[in-house]
Amino acid sequence: EKADKYAFLDPFVAEFVYADRKITFAGDASDQELARGVTESVKELAEEFGVLAEVRNECVFWTQKHQRELGRIGFSF
Repeated sequence: EKADKYAFLDPFVAEFVYADRKITFAGDASDQELARGVTESVKELAEEFGVLAEVRNECVFWTQKHQRELGRIGFSF
């Protein structure tokens, strides 16, 4: 369902590369589109598992630390 909206989330497209314990995006989506797609997916999964509040709490420090960069790409959680 999300892969219909965000093609880079389709696992068969293989735009994410995992190596040396890091995930790298190798696709053509903009930073904004990538942030939206990943954020929507994480929120949806967290809601399904009933842990959205916990995930938001865990992200507070990270979002504050990277506030400028996140604001530039329109990130909100």
